Amino acid sequence: RESSSGNRIRVSGTTPEVTSHAPFLLDAGLSWGRELLGGGSSRWHGGGHAARFAGAAAPGARRLEPGRAPTRHPAGGARYHPAAFRGRGRHLPVPHALGFGAAEGTSVDRSWKELSNVLSGIFCASLNFIDSTNTVTPTASFKPLGLANDTDHYFLRYAVLPREVVCTENLTPWKKLLPCSSKAGLSVLLKADRLFHTSYHSQAVHIRPICRNARCTRVSWELRQTLSVVFDAFVTGQGKKEWSLFRMFSRTLTEPCPLASESRVYVDITSYNQNNEPLEVSPPPTTTYQDVILGSRKTYAVYDLLDTALINSSRSLNLQLKWKRPPESEAPPVPFLHAQRYVSGYGLQKGELSTLLYNTHPYRAFPVLLLDTVPWYLRLYVHTLTITSKGKENKPSYIHYQPAQDRLQPHLLEMLIQLPASSVTKVSIQFERALLKWTEYTPDPNHGFYVSPSVLSALVPSVVAGTPVDWEESPLFSTL
Repeated sequence: RESSSGNRIRVSGTTPEVTSHAPFLLDAGLSWGRELLGGGSSRWHGGGHAARFAGAAAPGARRLEPGRAPTRHPAGGARYHPAAFRGRGRHLPVPHALGFGAAEGTSVDRSWKELSNVLSGIFCASLNFIDSTNTVTPTASFKPLGLANDTDHYFLRYAVLPREVVCTENLTPWKKLLPCSSKAGLSVLLKADRLFHTSYHSQAVHIRPICRNARCTRVSWELRQTLSVVFDAFVTGQGKKEWSLFRMFSRTLTEPCPLASESRVYVDITSYNQNNEPLEVSPPPTTTYQDVILGSRKTYAVYDLLDTALINSSRSLNLQLKWKRPPESEAPPVPFLHAQRYVSGYGLQKGELSTLLYNTHPYRAFPVLLLDTVPWYLRLYVHTLTITSKGKENKPSYIHYQPAQDRLQPHLLEMLIQLPASSVTKVSIQFERALLKWTEYTPDPNHGFYVSPSVLSALVPSVVAGTPVDWEESPLFSTL
């Protein structure tokens, strides 16, 4: 973790990882989101490029945060949260948003197009392919999380490019935004050929306005960058679950970033404390940190790169984990809310799109807001929409459907669904493939047609505290 650049690293005794895994992905790719204060917010989920736009906040807009009284904001603001990721995983990454302020008298759609083109150039991404055929205006999802708590959905835009992939060209401009680039600190580990051969990786940039004083009379911009990487230690370790920084990244930590006020590495050593020391961590940690993750208490070894004695003793820091005896195979902890999405059917004419929502909490039910965007060339049969939980019909308390227009706009489906405790809720809808012109086929049509991922918004409860988890204020390893 480096507070100045937002870098955070977590590694565990079995599968090294940097923060969280991917959620319910239908196709690999990039995801971008965006939100504007006073206009809405966006979050990145699933695979592909996803982007979101919201209008400018009105003067006097307020900000509401859990446990804080509303403060008055003297002027409007915008927030931007581009993110890109690839792969599949079990854990839900935290939603993030991206926003843009549309000036009075300007077209929201024109500002949306300008923003996507600018971000496309900055991050060498394919966001310039965003147009009306993949852009929607949600009515319930993406509530603002910044200096305003009002939502005007007229200024809100959300788009997905599921077939785009992540490459080195996206990582290079991302690293240049770091205070020390990739020359010092944790960023020296960001070697492209190693990161892009992992099971999952995600990179994001979060820009938001924050208050500089208690009365919020002055506002500053905060830039936070996050990177999540999941390594398969069993594969990279040639059949062993042992790992080291050099084995994963082909590099070691040599010096902290001079501009960083905080630069730390956390290693999960829970098994070291609970199971009679079956593993060995080198070098030995000087301090430890405890936290509750998914209902179980975890212990982390903390390595502070600002401690000169840590690196000067060996001129570099190469964390290593070795097992004194072969570890027992155990399933990773399952999050309370996770999902799976797939397409069923045969032939090229009809099919069914299904989403499975899992609530693994033993005794608590909670609502989730499901957002689906489906391309126009998949013609949905809305009368076939079914939602079942534990073999019974589950009627949503809120539903919004906006039909697609051929070659103009995609389908938009939003539903508020109550998930019973310890249940699997299935949402399915049938569709028919439209007949395309030969010029409308995408490159490499043998891959098939990519469908954008779903977006889930929920306040997930905690088993230990019995209270909802605040993703913005929760501990380090949950906020990413």
